[in-house]
Amino acid sequence: MTATARPESEQAEAGVESGPVLLDTNVLVYATNRDSPFYDRAQQVLQQALAGEPAACLTPQILAEYYAVITDPRRVESPLTPRQARAQIEALLQALEVLPLRASSSRQMAELAERYRIRAQEVYDVQVVAAMLDHGISTILTANERDFRRFAEIEVRNPFA
Repeated sequence: MTATARPESEQAEAGVESGPVLLDTNVLVYATNRDSPFYDRAQQVLQQALAGEPAACLTPQILAEYYAVITDPRRVESPLTPRQARAQIEALLQALEVLPLRASSSRQMAELAERYRIRAQEVYDVQVVAAMLDHGISTILTANERDFRRFAEIEVRNPFA
């Protein structure tokens, strides 16, 4: 089935994103983890993204975080084997754009980290935001609103709220 894009004005009225969005790690994890209470909704969000409604992208960091979580028995009830995790990542790579890492993203990360006084592990969220901004992406779909809301440069949407 081929999806037909609606005009931006209709998309805005329907609450559909008009530009590409970044899918955060938790969306992918919930869509994989059948034991998650968010599984059904995450599947819906992922299927819409795969159909281009809205157009969605990922970063290499998000794919690495996804792998780390879905193969960790301390983080998910039924972890995937490395082979299964690789297959999931390969499917995502085939279907969604992965924003390449660039030196300009690292500069943006350092600037944002200084501006927002980021320390320690918080830098990983800043790196995601920097990649978004460097590639012209302004919206992230995430259940992790608390950590991303501080960044005035992006819009945070929680598809599970």
